[in-house]
Amino acid sequence: MSISNDINERIKALSLERAQRKRDAIRIYRPRSKKIESFHRSVASEKVLRGGAGSGKSCAGFAELASAATGIPLIGMDGKEMPYKYPKAPLLIWVIGFGWDHVGETIHRYLFTEMSGMKMIRDKETNDYRIYKPWEPDDVARADEVESVPQLIPPRLIDQSQWAWENKGAKQFKRCVLKNGTVIRAFSSTSVAAKRGDEPNIICIDEDIENPDHVEEWQSRLRKGGILLWLAQPYSHNHALMMLSKRAEQERELEKPDIEEFQIRFSENQFIEQKEKEKMLKLWSSHGEDVLAARDKGDYVIGHILMYPSFSKNLHGIDLQERGQNESNPYVREIAQALRANGGQPPSNWRKDLVLDPGHATTAVLFGATPPDQEYKGRYHVIYDELYLHRHSADEAAKAISKKVGAKVMQSFVIDQRAARQTGWGRGAGETTHHIYSEAFARYGLRSIETGSSFSFGADNVEAGCARVRESMNIRGNGAPELLVVLNTTPNFQMEISDYKKSGGIKRQEVAENPAPRQKDHLMDCLRYYLSTEPEYIEPDRSLAVPSPAWKEFQTWKKKRETPESEKTVMKIGPGAAS
Repeated sequence: MSISNDINERIKALSLERAQRKRDAIRIYRPRSKKIESFHRSVASEKVLRGGAGSGKSCAGFAELASAATGIPLIGMDGKEMPYKYPKAPLLIWVIGFGWDHVGETIHRYLFTEMSGMKMIRDKETNDYRIYKPWEPDDVARADEVESVPQLIPPRLIDQSQWAWENKGAKQFKRCVLKNGTVIRAFSSTSVAAKRGDEPNIICIDEDIENPDHVEEWQSRLRKGGILLWLAQPYSHNHALMMLSKRAEQERELEKPDIEEFQIRFSENQFIEQKEKEKMLKLWSSHGEDVLAARDKGDYVIGHILMYPSFSKNLHGIDLQERGQNESNPYVREIAQALRANGGQPPSNWRKDLVLDPGHATTAVLFGATPPDQEYKGRYHVIYDELYLHRHSADEAAKAISKKVGAKVMQSFVIDQRAARQTGWGRGAGETTHHIYSEAFARYGLRSIETGSSFSFGADNVEAGCARVRESMNIRGNGAPELLVVLNTTPNFQMEISDYKKSGGIKRQEVAENPAPRQKDHLMDCLRYYLSTEPEYIEPDRSLAVPSPAWKEFQTWKKKRETPESEKTVMKIGPGAAS
């Protein structure tokens, strides 16, 4: 009799669990578009799901996270299980919100309380729960049968004795342990320092973070084969998120990219009623196209935070291969023709300057030229070349620069003032960067008319320097800007200037006039130093120039090649050598 009771109890328990499983949000969830399904199927080690408010990114992102934590595969749009891509449990998962309020109000809600953004209804044929489809008339007719979708990770899978809380009443959890051994740790991004310790299998960042510089540290903590997920609206002040987007764009055409980004729209979210969508789109439109693009499509709005938004290749660029739009201006056209006629290099009668931004990791060099004012009816500064040297010593940098300079007469050498005064570059105690590079330049025969092998200092006023650069980009009375850039020889310059941002951002409404920290801005620093020196046109005095050793060696070799046979000294040995 007791055996029968045990069997009955077990049957009841199994029936109850089966019924509960049919209500599991993770089994009911379906990706609402092919783009979101592609996000779920992606095996990239870094995945960004970017979209506007209400686009469904949190719903999809936390479903992905819950699948990884529980080991339960998600179901695709075709009703079939999608491949499970994560290691077997137990896993260590970090989930990071902007602050503890975000952890309690959003992250805990999706994972452990209620799955927002979707509703469920019983299917007429199977009587099982499925996603409610408000765009289908049959479902709308049964709207009174609609139920909320429960949490993505059900209580029966959680070891309830292992919860740890920052604030239990506000549902701000610090740790949740599943019965399969997987640990989910929640963190606030407002921590003073990046989270250290442990080696997570997965890091999931939801929305914005306080300090984007922490992302690099978090990524370094990932276990081998670990995954970074970021579910975000476009925060233009967040340079770490924008860098991931940029890298994803660069790898878009690869067969197996390491990083992928998926962008989804609010207006395409079928789970939001059409009237509600139209109301929100109208509201956002009233605030301008930028707000609409950010809120609906998840586009970055960066025009107001770029340091140099007026820079344009069409306006400021010179293409050595083909005529540009700006060459409708006769002065720009003459400058471009002079460069093309000289193989892309400034003619010998132009002033030429070199600007150095030394660094342990990257040493950048910018080459600028000033054509004769009278000849071109105004002052122009032409950025005609660059060097981007990675982990070069001063001597290695000087050698590379000497090859680039060749026999050109340089008017001056300019260096970053702060870097020039630093010591501790691997030489004798107290030796400054300025001294070390001056000696290296001297050893390789690099000399300028004004500074010899030494340097003048670039102005240290960043805000004034940036204002000077912006001024140089303005259209003047002659219809042309002061600054021109040779496009064929300056790829790193163009990369930097197109992505050079001010500090602050759209979310906090704090946009300063100084550059944001931790950018790739070596050549932007050089540009600022260069224009701040206000180089005036001075015709080069070639008699004062000292060719570099590399140029001397080339000229010697060239002379030997051109010496006629009749002028060469010949010694004959053997019969017939003497009469």
